[in-house]
Amino acid sequence: MFSIEFDIYREGAAASPPDTCGGTITIGGFQERFISLLSYWSRADYEKQWREAVSRIVVDGSNSCLITSIADPTVSHLLFWWPLYREGEIVHVHSGILFFDQLDQSLDPRNPYRSVPPRQQISDDGERISSWQTTVADFARYLIA
Repeated sequence: MFSIEFDIYREGAAASPPDTCGGTITIGGFQERFISLLSYWSRADYEKQWREAVSRIVVDGSNSCLITSIADPTVSHLLFWWPLYREGEIVHVHSGILFFDQLDQSLDPRNPYRSVPPRQQISDDGERISSWQTTVADFARYLIA
């Protein structure tokens, strides 16, 4: 199973900081909550990027990413994302923070996919990188939902 969605829209609700929206990503039996900033991208911008990212995996088989929180890259130094890697019919999903100063070129928010690094299973510090797996079929079901 795969899904990524916002909770019932509660911009500025007491349970969330102002100008944010909470959501959930589900990958197989794993589920994690996230908070998205709404100062640079709107809720619709995130949802559009998620569908585009999933389509890249399903249709092209290209590495991709799901951005869950981004601020204006001209004043921010990071974003929160989930890089996606397709291997056959399996999709490997990582959780991460992308620090802009570690990029070879500046981040293009309209094409964040060029910033997705090659898949690694072990960090530079020798630690195993957390990864979850689901299927291309689960991603395809997300697109038709």
